[in-house]
Amino acid sequence: MKKSVLTFGAAAAALAMTVPMSAVAADAQRYSGDNRYETAIQVAKAFGTADTVYLARGDEQVDAVAGGKLPTGPVLLVSENAGVRALVKSTIADLKATQVIVLGGEGAVSDATAKAVSGSINYERLAGANRYETAVAISKKLHPADGDGSKVYLANGMTLVDALVGGQIRNDGPILLTNGSGTLPASTAAEIKRLQPKEVVALGGKSAVTESELSAAAKLGKGDATEAKAKAEADLLKAQREAHMAVEGWYTVDKGTDLKAFATKAGLSDPAKKAAVETTFPKVLLSDIAKVADTEKIFSVDGAGAPGTETEALAAAKDTTDAKTYKGLDKIYDAVKNDSTKSETEKGKFFMNLAQAKDAVAAADKAKNDGPTQAAIDKYAASAKEMRIGGNTRFETAALIAEAAYPGGKDAKFVYGANGTAFADASVAGYLDNKAELQGPVVLVSKETAPLVTSEYVKNVEAKNKAVNDFKGIGGKGVISDAVLISLDTLLD
Repeated sequence: MKKSVLTFGAAAAALAMTVPMSAVAADAQRYSGDNRYETAIQVAKAFGTADTVYLARGDEQVDAVAGGKLPTGPVLLVSENAGVRALVKSTIADLKATQVIVLGGEGAVSDATAKAVSGSINYERLAGANRYETAVAISKKLHPADGDGSKVYLANGMTLVDALVGGQIRNDGPILLTNGSGTLPASTAAEIKRLQPKEVVALGGKSAVTESELSAAAKLGKGDATEAKAKAEADLLKAQREAHMAVEGWYTVDKGTDLKAFATKAGLSDPAKKAAVETTFPKVLLSDIAKVADTEKIFSVDGAGAPGTETEALAAAKDTTDAKTYKGLDKIYDAVKNDSTKSETEKGKFFMNLAQAKDAVAAADKAKNDGPTQAAIDKYAASAKEMRIGGNTRFETAALIAEAAYPGGKDAKFVYGANGTAFADASVAGYLDNKAELQGPVVLVSKETAPLVTSEYVKNVEAKNKAVNDFKGIGGKGVISDAVLISLDTLLD
């Protein structure tokens, strides 16, 4: 199956370019505390109130990351420490939460801790025997119905960074985890099979989610039936046109003229006709080009080094099927039957060739009119569409995911920055857009530098959404310096 890959452009190829720094007196905008637990609390306080609060282990962020697609509330990080428990319990009370959902098993967040911070609120746990199964439990919470066709995002559960920023893609499906080994974890494979996704999107490069993992995941899904039928119909249309070309001949449109330009010159205003031409382009039927002016040099001409007009192409037409302009069996037979140098046996051979080609035309016309068989449709519907959002670095991947989630900053209120290696703070960022007033893309930075791809994304937001004026950091100065935040915030002014 053809794969699509998102790329960020030439500017994104430069790695870890340093943003000019200057001494700053004032603290930059950020959500931060003295440690990861207090930083998560500061992010949660930005919600004001929240009906639902998620709890995740603070010293191992995999469950918080996998839960980034969960809706409606913030995540709070917890530990067995009594002081942390007290702070989290107070925050849940301040948020006026009525529901607490624990991410991960007792090895991640013990019942004792969950009870201590939830107080009188009954808590629910989403957990499995390992990180992969916990991601599956979260997926089932989000998508309880079997076979709902939800898009699935596949991320590496060992490195986490791509899954971390993937939480900001809110629209249509869970994040499931793999390990980069080339084989899907059994629980992940089973969940994909249950969901029957129409599309599987790998988050990160091929070393994070391998080609074999992406392909295996896609084969567990099912293609969109409407799209599958359209592809099968396109196959029939192409076969029909190729059958007619064998009899009627063809021109080859020169590589300097694309389909759009040809359609304009040929007067192909009918979308259906243009779609038909596209199936065999740059080869076109003689009937496709009836309106092209004879002064237009848009055709490849046999024996010529430059494109020529229709007349020039037709004059150079050959009777071999590797020709740029092919006469077609109709014209070839007309010439042969009137050729006194040809024997009756030779003429009979050409006649049989033409008769067989016309039978092929009739069969192709009938197949097109009858429509695709179910088997032909099933061929395209047997596997989900494969796609990848991945760059050469985690910073580039994050920028690509941000663009996919918030193209040009559309609908964003802020742009957020998290340290690309300090996952504890970054893991809470995926929950920010659970509140409409806080929504916005999350990009990655280093403590003292902003990669060029990050700066380019921020510049793109500034150019396309003037309402976004603030860049905010997640974490203290120990993970993101004031200078980095200020330099990126300046790009939004």
